[in-house]
Amino acid sequence: MKLKNAKSGKTVEFMPHIPTRTDRALADSGGMLGPRILVFDIETTPMLSWHWRCFKENISPVQIVKFTRVLCWAAKWLDNDCVMFDSTQRDGEDDKRCCKTLWKLCNDADILVAHNGRAFDMGTLRARWLAHYQEPPAPSRWVDTLRVARGRFKFPSNRLDGIARYLGLGSKLGHEGFQLWLDCMTGDKAAWRTMEEYNINDVLLDEEVYLKIRAWDSQHPNVSLLYGDGQDRCVVCGGRNFKALNQKAYTAASEFDARRCVTCKTVMRSRKRTDRRASHATIA
Repeated sequence: MKLKNAKSGKTVEFMPHIPTRTDRALADSGGMLGPRILVFDIETTPMLSWHWRCFKENISPVQIVKFTRVLCWAAKWLDNDCVMFDSTQRDGEDDKRCCKTLWKLCNDADILVAHNGRAFDMGTLRARWLAHYQEPPAPSRWVDTLRVARGRFKFPSNRLDGIARYLGLGSKLGHEGFQLWLDCMTGDKAAWRTMEEYNINDVLLDEEVYLKIRAWDSQHPNVSLLYGDGQDRCVVCGGRNFKALNQKAYTAASEFDARRCVTCKTVMRSRKRTDRRASHATIA
C-alpha cells in the first residue's frame, strides 16, 4: 500500500496501524475522537466474454471468461493530507489482498463518502469481499455525493467531473481512455503511474465536492453523536460555533431557534425547543 501526501506529492510504501473504535474510545480526550470519515474511489477491470455481436447482445454467465475485479483504489481520511493507494500491480489477476486492505479501512470508518459509491463502489466491493470469503465490515453511514447532487441540485451533469467543473473545484485527470485499463492489466508501469494519479485525483476531487455540498444534504449522518462528549455540535461537521438566525425552525408540534454553523454553513435547529405551550390536540 502507498501513502501520498496531497500537498507535497511525496509517496512512500507503508502498512498502516489503523486505529479501531476501541482505540479511539480509550483515547485520553475523555471520549471518542470524533467521526472517521473515509473518502474513497475504486477502479475495476472490465469483464471478458465470448459474444457474437458488438451491439444489442445479451451475454449469458456461461459466456463470461473473466469477471470484474478490483484493479486499484484510493482513499483518504477527511481533514488528513495523506492519500492511501493500493493496487493489483504486483498481484496479477488476484485482487484478494487489495480488497482486504480497503476492507480494513471501511471496517473502521464511521462514515463513507464516494461518488455513486453505494451502487457501484460498495456493491462491487461487497461482491469481491464475498468471493474472497471476507466477513462484512462494521456498520457505517453513507454520504453518496451523486445522490446528494441528484436530490438537491440541478447540475448540467451529475458526473463527478461535471459537478467539480461547475463549482470551479477542478476536473478529473485526462487519459487515453480504455487503453489505460488494458495497459495496466498487462503490467505497463507508465500506465500504472497514470492510473494511480487518476485514482488519487478522483478522491481529492470528491472530497472537495463533498465539503462544498454537505451543508445542503438533508440526510447527512449526525456526526455530533460520534464525539461522545455531550457538547452542542453541528450535526454535519461537528463544529461548536453557531450564528443565530432570525427565523424559527418548526416540527409538527414544536418550535426551535434556527441557527447556522459557522464552519460548514449548515442551517439547523437548536437542541431545545423554545415554545412553552405544546399543543395536545389530535385530529379525529
